[in-house]
Amino acid sequence: MKKKIVSTLLAAAMVLSLAACGGGSSDGGSSGGGSSSSDPNTIRLVNGKIEVDAQLKKLAEMYKEETGVTVEIESMGGGVDIQGTIKGYYQAGNMPDIFVNALEPEFANWKGLLADMSDEKCSGQAFL
Repeated sequence: MKKKIVSTLLAAAMVLSLAACGGGSSDGGSSGGGSSSSDPNTIRLVNGKIEVDAQLKKLAEMYKEETGVTVEIESMGGGVDIQGTIKGYYQAGNMPDIFVNALEPEFANWKGLLADMSDEKCSGQAFL
C-alpha cells in the first residue's frame, strides 16, 4: 500500500512538472475539448484517486510557490464513473488540462486527443 501511494505521488509530481514544460499546449479548438480555465497561469487536474487528494493539493501549493502557476485539483472517487465524467466534460467543452487514466485501455477513449510528451525535455525540479 505504501509503495502504491509513493508511486502515485511520484507520478503526480511528474505530471505537474510536465505541465509546466508543456504549458499552453491544450487544444481549445473545434474538437470540443479545451480547458475551462481562461487563465494561462492555471492548470486544472482531474484525479481519480481520492485517497491522494491531500497530497496532490500540497504538491499544487508547492508548485504555485515555485512557479506562480495555480494547479486546481479536482479529485473523484467512491464509485464515481470517472471516464464517464470526463467524457461529459469533453462534450460540454469543459476538459481539464490534465487527467489521470487508471488503465491503459482507457487511453483508447481519447485517441487523437492526447499529446505525446514522452520526448519533452523539462528543466523543472522534482518535488519529492
